Amino acid sequence: MSSLIYKKTSAEPVPANVQTDYVPQHPMLAFKGPKKVAATDHLCEYSEVDPFEDSEGLMSGLKWMGKKASSAAKSLGKKASKVYESGKKLLSGKKKEDADQKEEDNSKEEEPKEE
Repeated sequence: MSSLIYKKTSAEPVPANVQTDYVPQHPMLAFKGPKKVAATDHLCEYSEVDPFEDSEGLMSGLKWMGKKASSAAKSLGKKASKVYESGKKLLSGKKKEDADQKEEDNSKEEEPKEE
């Protein structure tokens, strides 16, 4: 014999007693409080001011760094152009030497060989 307990359930929902017109009886539950007033934006009344912007040398330091970077870029550009020009001269001299070498090789090949 088994000791299972079966419970009979019905498929119909049980209606709940719901009151829609309930008014709380306790004074704390009935308290609604003051109406909320929409807060106005007060930030438009101010203007932006940076009185301590340069107090620690931030802006002057940035300007100084910008000038140093600018002068460094200029000197680097000058050095790069010098290197480019010297490389260009070397390459043009190499090309002339290569052309002369090829002419000499061609002239040697055209000479008849004596047997």
